[in-house]
Formats: sequence, C-alpha cells, structure tokens
Amino acid sequence: MQNRLSLKAFITRNFSAITIFIVVGILVSFSIAGLPSGEFLGNLAFAVLLVSVITDIFIIVAAIINSSQKHMKILWLGISIIFFAISGFVYLISNNVRDFYIVLGWELNILSFPASLAINYLAALFSRFVEMNFIGLILTWALYIVPGYFQWFVLLPFIVKKIRSV
Repeated sequence: MQNRLSLKAFITRNFSAITIFIVVGILVSFSIAGLPSGEFLGNLAFAVLLVSVITDIFIIVAAIINSSQKHMKILWLGISIIFFAISGFVYLISNNVRDFYIVLGWELNILSFPASLAINYLAALFSRFVEMNFIGLILTWALYIVPGYFQWFVLLPFIVKKIRSV
C-alpha cells in the first residue's frame, strides 16, 4: 500500500509555503492592477493592509496546527520591513510627515493587533516627546514591532501549548 499524506499533514508541512505564496500573490496582483490607473502606491498600500490581516490569521492557524513558526517569523518581519519602506517612500514622495505616519500607523496597527490597542496609548504619549521625522518613524516602527513580535511568536505559542496540556 502506498504511503499517502493526508490533506491535513500536507497543509501542516507546507503551511509556510502556502502562506508566502498567497501573500506574495496578493502584493503583486494588487500593485500591478494599479499601474494602468496610476494608483500603484494606493493599491500597494491596500495590498499591504490586506496581507497583514491574512498574515495575522495564518500565524494563529500555524500555531494551532503545530506548523513551523520559523517561516512565519520571516514573513511577519519581512512584511513589517515592507511597511517601513512604504512609509518612507510615501514620505519621500509627498514630503509630508503626517502622510507617512498615517500609512505607517494603519499598517502597524493591523500587523500588531491586538497588542496595538495598548501600544496606541504609548505611541500617543511617545509622539509628544519625539519629533516627527525619519528617526521618529524608526522609533515608532520599533514601538509596534517589538510587542507585536512578542505577542505572535512568544505569547501565542505559549498559550496554545498551555491549552493543549490541559
């Protein structure tokens, strides 16, 4: 009898690759769709927001089905760096600090949700003491990324492990 993988085993083993394929497909297709109308950046920003929601969901699913978190970490950190780059690009094009903080704020709120709900209060306090420039962008990005990483790749696996052991 031939040894065949079940659908669940196949998805568990290949979950990271499936996730990365979906994320890259969304980023590329939405961005290219904006080229004819001159809305490349708008479509890219929307695609990144959509990708961050999908990534958050896939991180939760990967933790539940015991899939490797290594590739999910790379994907999550890669997306957060893309957010940073897009925000910086918006700043360079518009030369408007407010625009890049709006773009970065939405992107990081979704990527670090639900931790971002608490981080928003810290960010508001933080913005009173830090000048809104490129250094402020880096510090704001780090303010969201560090707790977001902790929430998804330290706390979530710990909670899933505790629930399984009960």
